[in-house]
Amino acid sequence: GLRDLYPKTIADLATTKRNIAYGLPTAGVPTYIVLAVAEVEAWFLQDYSHYAKIDARLDHTTFKNKFGFDPVVDSAEQIAWPSNLLHKIYQSAGKAYKKNRNHVERTVGTLDYGEMYLTFPRQLPHLGEFIGHIDRFLT
Repeated sequence: GLRDLYPKTIADLATTKRNIAYGLPTAGVPTYIVLAVAEVEAWFLQDYSHYAKIDARLDHTTFKNKFGFDPVVDSAEQIAWPSNLLHKIYQSAGKAYKKNRNHVERTVGTLDYGEMYLTFPRQLPHLGEFIGHIDRFLT
């Protein structure tokens, strides 16, 4: 399973992990719940190649000064509210990001999944954990 940490903060991570593990089956089919820190949108934020696919004006070298986040070197797991920052970045080019089907599908359709699988787990350890569970399940 997958769950956002938000609206809790990174300070609540250990407690939240303990709480969601409580009551999970320990026998039979292995069951895991991975926390996306702070939201799954952190994974979208990290993919600097997708911004220009949303709008050519969304070059990460342009918005890093305005928003204080550089997806090439920073970890989006340190962003307290990733979906809000993603919305602000998109808004700077006249677009929007809301947690609705059209916006999510538009963004997800532009992501570089190879990069997410191979590179991002170094910056996003919880994405790496999620990928690891899927890999182990498939092998």
